[in-house]
Amino acid sequence: MLIYLSPELHKRCIPEFHYALNPGGYLILGPAETVGMYDEIFKLIDKKNKIYTKEAKPRLGAPEFIPQAGLELSRFRAAARAATGANYNADILKMADRIMLSAYAPAAVVIDHNFLIQQFRGRTDLFLEHAPGPATFNLFQLARPDLVPDLRTTIRRSIKTGKAARTDRAKVTLQSRNYQINIQVVPFKVPGSDKPWFLVIFDETSGKAKVERALQPLGKTAGQREVTELRKELAASKESLQAIIGEQEATNEELKAANEEIESSNEELQSTNEELETAKEELQSTNEELTTLNEELSNRNLEMMQLTNELNNLLASTQMPIVMVDNALTVRRATPAARTTFNILPTDIGRPLSELQPNINIDISDLEKLLREVIDTLGTRERKVTDKQGRPYSLRVRPYRTADDKIDGAVITLVDMDAGRANDGVKSRRQTKDGSSHQ
Repeated sequence: MLIYLSPELHKRCIPEFHYALNPGGYLILGPAETVGMYDEIFKLIDKKNKIYTKEAKPRLGAPEFIPQAGLELSRFRAAARAATGANYNADILKMADRIMLSAYAPAAVVIDHNFLIQQFRGRTDLFLEHAPGPATFNLFQLARPDLVPDLRTTIRRSIKTGKAARTDRAKVTLQSRNYQINIQVVPFKVPGSDKPWFLVIFDETSGKAKVERALQPLGKTAGQREVTELRKELAASKESLQAIIGEQEATNEELKAANEEIESSNEELQSTNEELETAKEELQSTNEELTTLNEELSNRNLEMMQLTNELNNLLASTQMPIVMVDNALTVRRATPAARTTFNILPTDIGRPLSELQPNINIDISDLEKLLREVIDTLGTRERKVTDKQGRPYSLRVRPYRTADDKIDGAVITLVDMDAGRANDGVKSRRQTKDGSSHQ
């Protein structure tokens, strides 16, 4: 509290606290408050929580705070009385306005642009009533049937012109009696919003209203007045009917436009459906083609597997060293007999031929030159070579032809000459034996 006082008043409060405290009493101040220049009469015992204790100093005597404090208190009380009087007068004004509105102001409702009631003002039960069925706040559904034509016409006129509209001496029937009222529609907007609002006022036709402060009974009038009233009613009915017809035409146009949009959407959906059907047929045809192609690939895969097995068995059963290389002179395939002669391991498949160390007496560079010559000339070359044990071989190189007659490397074959001579000797001996037997 001390931080809100003036410096002069603050200086007077501290001695008052010292005077009021018992010996050894505590003074607890706020976080931003201090005893200021009176640290000689108060001792700080807790700096963090601002707790002081009363010091046993020579008695200062009773402080003279009555005049000064009384002045401050009198000012405060005067301000309080002024504030209280202002609030009191405002409350009186509000109460008087409430009485005036409830007793003398006409009944009214506030509606939005959709004709939904947002607020009721005064007693509107004489003009509005809930019909049996679902609850609604639509003004035309709540209004008494006799008021609906004039009410609709007046609201439409106000919406069209953007100004207040009024219909006088509208007739309404209540408890088998006819009354006349005035209908007034006042458009307005709330600041900060563009949404339109309307105040619909149900007012009495004269000061002689006796029924519920807002309805005036029709007395007996002359024939001329009846004719005039009938003409007014007819004009109002025509205007209301014209408004209803306009609304109906606008509704028909909207329905027509909506129908056209629906028809257009239906045509688009039909076209999309046809496209989907066509796409479905194409997908089915593509699926059939893919199924046929898959079957063909499966058959070819089986054939390739069979050919591969036959080729592997053929190479495994061949006792002749045979090595196949591609155009880059990379080892493509080799028979088991070639592993010893050319020093080829199963892991050497795919390695260049130049990285191998064959067991035959031929320079690897001469072998590569011979292979290049065969690939370039498409001819067959043959050379006599021996292995490191001195066994003679016939080295034959011929081009590797594919199924479409393309050269895709070369085939190296080693023919054992000693085996050939042995076979020739056996053959001659057999021929000699056969000749002797024949003789």
